[in-house]
This record gives sequence, C-alpha cells and structure tokens, in this order.
Amino acid sequence: MYRLKPRNLKPVSPSGHTIRLFWEGDDFFDSLIEDIDRAQISICLESYIFHADRTGSRVVQALQRAARRGLRVRVLVDGIGSFPHWNLQRLFQGSTIAFRVFKPVGLFTILRSGFHRRNHRKLILIDDRLAYAGGMNIGDELSLQAHGQRRWRDSMIRVEGGSLNFLQSSFEQVWKYAAGPNFGLMPGMKLSRGELRAFNPTRAHCPDVLFLSNHGRRLRRAQRRFLVQLIQRARERIYIGSAYFIPARSILWLLRRKAKAGLDVRIITAGRS
Repeated sequence: MYRLKPRNLKPVSPSGHTIRLFWEGDDFFDSLIEDIDRAQISICLESYIFHADRTGSRVVQALQRAARRGLRVRVLVDGIGSFPHWNLQRLFQGSTIAFRVFKPVGLFTILRSGFHRRNHRKLILIDDRLAYAGGMNIGDELSLQAHGQRRWRDSMIRVEGGSLNFLQSSFEQVWKYAAGPNFGLMPGMKLSRGELRAFNPTRAHCPDVLFLSNHGRRLRRAQRRFLVQLIQRARERIYIGSAYFIPARSILWLLRRKAKAGLDVRIITAGRS
C-alpha cells in the first residue's frame, strides 16, 4: 500500500479562514467524524455517493450521535450516485435525521425530462462555522485501508472561520428543490451584482477563499470568467486536479500559451473512468 506524503497538508490561514487539504480518504473521514462529534448546533451533509458500507456506517453512526444530542441533522444524496439509496435510508430509521434524495430513481422517473441532470456536489456544513468541500464521496472506495492502491484518489478541503453564508444558501436551495418531485432545471441562485463581482480575481477585494457554484446560467458564466482570469494572471505555476477535465477550447489555448511561456503547468485527471 502507498500513502501520499502529507508534507504540504498543514493548515494555512488566509483572510480569517483556516484551510486543510486532504489527499487520503481515511484522513478525511477521521477528521469529519471528529468534527461531527464536536458539533453543537447543526450538520448539513450533501454527497453524490453515500454508500451503506463500513465507511458510510461510521459516518451514519456519528450523525446519529449528533442527532441524539439534539442537533438538527440533514442528509442529501443523489438518486443515481447513491443508488440503491434505500439501503442507506434504513440506517437512518429510528432517528431524527432528515434524509432526502435528489431526483430519485423510479420506474417512471427515468423517462422524465431532466432526469440525467444530477447533483455531483460533496459539501458538509457544521455549525455554520466550518465546511468540507471537494471531490470525496462517502464510501469504502476512497479508503486506503479497504482498497489499498486500488482506492479512488481525490481531494477535499476543510475550511473553518470566515463567512460560509454562500455555502449555506447553496445547500438550502438544493435541499428545498429535493423536497418535491422535481426533474426540470433547478433555478439558479440569486446573487446581487456586488456578489457576482466577487468572482473577479483582478479586484483588490477578491477573497483568498472563494466557493463557486454552477447552479444557474449567471453563475456558470461567472465561474468560467473567473477561471480564465486566474489563468491569465498566473506568473509561476498552474496546477489543476479534476476527475472530469473537458475544458473549453479557450481555456486549453490559455493553458498551452502559459506552458509555452515557461510556467509550470500540471494537470491531474482520471485515467480510465
């Protein structure tokens, strides 16, 4: 078994946030369960894949302990990513944990327009003071102990401090959408012009930590513009890690241009997927 060296994983603190990066699923799950056990108010967990396996059961048990302490606990999973979700749902029976499925799979739902539009987000909010976000789902496939070198390799960040209002609003929007039999396009988040201007890295007030959402056409345009501007302003290096890397031609052109200019450009993406 091979374990990635945690040499660059020490917490850093820009703009009032404390940030920790996780490369190994086992480290992420241990940290998450520890934070859940310390939670005092509420827990919101959103995951594309949440398996009812050993890892999933550990997380469920931690959530159940939190619910017994009187915390408000909500869990949102995707209908395809966590299929069959009823195995997971059984683990929550007898508790006060609220459980919803985004576009669940059914005999007739697979024929409905918009069924293919899934919720791939992985987001956990605890007490409105810390958040986990990134690419790690909840399941044994990310565990070095369970699968060794065959495990999935992904990344997750833990952010504590600062304002997490955008993340909370984003979760509430998807949670509300999943309450009904909705299969069409989910309405985009409503942001003011001032909030949209925060997606501009050329401005002096642009934060060091910025969470992006692609729910809505305006946010998708802002997200793409933000990425292009970040690449344009790069002076030394550009590192990209993404399981799904299908960039627009304009972004590919920019990356090639930066590499030819002598910048250190590296991309990690999935092999066979």
